[in-house]
Amino acid sequence: MGQTDGVSTTRLDQAPPLDEIALGDPRFFARDDVDAAFARLRAESPIHRTEDLGDPAGPDFWSITRYDDVRAVSRDHQTYTNAPNFVITGSPSRF
Repeated sequence: MGQTDGVSTTRLDQAPPLDEIALGDPRFFARDDVDAAFARLRAESPIHRTEDLGDPAGPDFWSITRYDDVRAVSRDHQTYTNAPNFVITGSPSRF
């Protein structure tokens, strides 16, 4: 079995093309090929601009799909932020 940056080519053969991977559409996650889609993202577009297709749709966003990249982004809030798009108003008392 071949490998493409740690992803089996068999898995990539089962994945939808990048332009059909719609992480901003909640219905996408009901598909049978979601795992293969994430394998394609990790191999071919690990930092992927995603259109929000929810109802109501929000702003586009970046999807980070490789473990080391997710770790780096989550630890560096000064560089990587989604402000001003992310707003938490009012805190529950338990926080």
